[in-house]
Amino acid sequence: MGYHQHIMISSIMDAATRTRALHSAHSRWPFLRNPRRHDLYTDRLLLAPPELTDYLFDNDDDDEAASEQSFLLSTDLPNWSQEFPDIIFAHLEADCFGGVCDYSGFTCQAGNILERVEPSTNAHIKLLQLVGVPSDGIFIPFKRVFFEGRCSGLKS
Repeated sequence: MGYHQHIMISSIMDAATRTRALHSAHSRWPFLRNPRRHDLYTDRLLLAPPELTDYLFDNDDDDEAASEQSFLLSTDLPNWSQEFPDIIFAHLEADCFGGVCDYSGFTCQAGNILERVEPSTNAHIKLLQLVGVPSDGIFIPFKRVFFEGRCSGLKS
């Protein structure tokens, strides 16, 4: 069984900025999902488009739409980051099969890509460090059902 997920996470921000960023992100990308638990990562923005694991979709059109949404987030995030020039945003991607995950992504700030990290089994650790999230390799948001809504590791 595979797992394929994109996630956006930011550096620390104050509550007012987080509220503005959350509203702006949901306005721009209405398909983004919030964490199911609202008591984690409350000092930063953490959102995800629908999971891209194939078996979760009823048809190819739904699968393609979710892929396009993840692509849109990854290509539009640097431009959107201009709205919050003091915040660093990371786009992380996990592509897993058979218990082995490859991670990749980038960080951006104020409209600029700061660093791209090529696929590897520990690329997420570097990306998380760049936004101030310590990790020993485990990042809870990459667990199934972490995010609300459709395709959160549950078919319904």
